[in-house]
Amino acid sequence: MPLRAANKNDIPEEYRGTAVEKLLCHHNFGHEPDNPGDTAGIAILTCIDPRVTLKLPDGFAFVLRNAGAKTCGMEFALSFAVAVSRVEAVAVIGHGGCNMAGV
Repeated sequence: MPLRAANKNDIPEEYRGTAVEKLLCHHNFGHEPDNPGDTAGIAILTCIDPRVTLKLPDGFAFVLRNAGAKTCGMEFALSFAVAVSRVEAVAVIGHGGCNMAGV
């Protein structure tokens, strides 16, 4: 489900208090972490396109990049992130005009 949030009130109730809310607060609103070094418990799958930039604190999430932000071929990396860091959510962040989607 595409999710756009211009302010914290736009975050759906089911995501409040979760890793997805932390992701949106850091990336969309520029919030600093409450506890520096704290991880969100999230893996982010996004495209290798250099136009996709994430505004996140260092060490905040596992960020996995591939052509077109596809889950195919990323099974091991996602499994590793879940097993090693107790990832509770996976966010897929795409972008418009992706030339890699057909690769």
